[in-house]
Amino acid sequence: MIRPTAAVAFLLMAAGCGPQEIGAASGELMLTRLPIPLPQTVATTQDLTTPDQVAAATPADPTAVSRMLAASSFKHARARVWTQDAAHYVTVIVVEFSRASDAATLVQVEVHEMSQGSNTFVTPHAELSGSSVFVIHGSTRQGEQAVICEGVWAPVHRFAIETLTCSSTGAWATQAEQLALQESELVKKVPTP
Repeated sequence: MIRPTAAVAFLLMAAGCGPQEIGAASGELMLTRLPIPLPQTVATTQDLTTPDQVAAATPADPTAVSRMLAASSFKHARARVWTQDAAHYVTVIVVEFSRASDAATLVQVEVHEMSQGSNTFVTPHAELSGSSVFVIHGSTRQGEQAVICEGVWAPVHRFAIETLTCSSTGAWATQAEQLALQESELVKKVPTP
């Protein structure tokens, strides 16, 4: 089962939908500002501390993701959502593990699950080793808007990164790839324990 817009519905409900202004913090692992024309309002930033929370925030089947995370060296995750309106939003999720191999495994699980959907196109991403880009067409849970979402799942050291851009027109199609490259550069700066 593919849930292209579950991340926004889950994260907005959990955070109470109140907009926040987030600045760059010292040691920040996530993008704090998006390039124009992407949304500039942060709707929520949330710590995801359990496998089930992470699974609910990603587009793939939550059962497969929860099972993988429960058997892994999962430490925690963080998700940030920027919104323009119900049909235009961006999500970035960073999942941290103790072992780099688990980050790669999460990406494989997500990619495999998404590739099973009839409304999904998945292909390897040329610029980020081990990553895949995906396109999903579907309806949002909140507002029942038809959207086209493009995303990237990438393993970077001991982190798995998802960037997802959704709009009613598909106008941001290449932005998810650009955001994944920017996010991977932030994560690469984290010292190895």
